[in-house]
Amino acid sequence: MSTGSHILKMCTRCGKVKPLKEFYKRWTSRKNRHEQCAACKTELRHEQEALRGEKYSTEWKRKNRVAYFRGQDKYYAKKRGLTWEQYMLAVKEQDGLCAICGKPNTMKGKDRRLTIDHDHKTEQFRGLICQPCNFGLGGFRDNPESLLAAVRYLGYADYAITFDPIGLGC
Repeated sequence: MSTGSHILKMCTRCGKVKPLKEFYKRWTSRKNRHEQCAACKTELRHEQEALRGEKYSTEWKRKNRVAYFRGQDKYYAKKRGLTWEQYMLAVKEQDGLCAICGKPNTMKGKDRRLTIDHDHKTEQFRGLICQPCNFGLGGFRDNPESLLAAVRYLGYADYAITFDPIGLGC
């Protein structure tokens, strides 16, 4: 729906037609908006918290840390096209260690399993890697030439540290 320059959307909870800016953006796609308006989403969250008797985002997560992270892992595995069994098999095959550096997830404050790595062009699962290795691949945008250039640079940087220019007129 639209009227002039304003785009309107109907809330599926309250049934009111409101401007699009009153609907939260979805994190999966910034173009899409939630079906319920922001006011209804907030009201629904408060109702759910009252039913549980605690704030889901704080106390429940702290008390049920393992269940919370298992749910997160199941969600991300499914998002990458893996069943929970396939995901757990990959964890077992890698002994819970990063496929690149061979270390466990060393990110401070992260009480999670390894990241599910995938090819950004084909969406194909590649393996499980730690957060620092994931950031590294992401920083190089999965470009092998850039990664090789970085390896060459690191080799040169080691050489440059040991190089003694005295006597060369520098």
